[in-house]
Amino acid sequence: MMRPKYRPIFILVILIMAACGPSDGELTEAVRAELEGVEGLENVEVAVDAGIAQLTGQVESEEMKETAGGIAENVKGITEVANSIIVDVSMDDTVDSVSMSDSELKEKVKANFQEYQLDNINIEVDNGVVTLTGEIREEELHEVMSAAMESGADKVINKLTVTE
Repeated sequence: MMRPKYRPIFILVILIMAACGPSDGELTEAVRAELEGVEGLENVEVAVDAGIAQLTGQVESEEMKETAGGIAENVKGITEVANSIIVDVSMDDTVDSVSMSDSELKEKVKANFQEYQLDNINIEVDNGVVTLTGEIREEELHEVMSAAMESGADKVINKLTVTE
């Protein structure tokens, strides 16, 4: 039988252990692992901060976007999902895409950002894949991803730092 004087310490240890859930990095990897197994979600990027999963990228249908959000919500430790995935029907393999050079694509992304009045975003293009870096406010994320996707990029990789 446990002595009464050790009981508070034992309870404190149990509470601390219960509060130590998976880290944001572990949650990010868990969500990625779940998404990797689903066809059509290869272009979805995941970042977890304080248990909130931020989903970005592009899919070919609203159904796929909802599927990705549902998968993320079901990962133990995820408290909320911010689903900023862009639906791009041109991803459908039956649609012929018009190819453009990387420099043309970069200029198109820049023009779209100007139209959306977005600044301070670094754009790199390699083989039709646009990579975005820099800092943006959380409320701008959807516009940034929309502007980038509307450019005709094959894929957009979000490496942006989101600030409040």
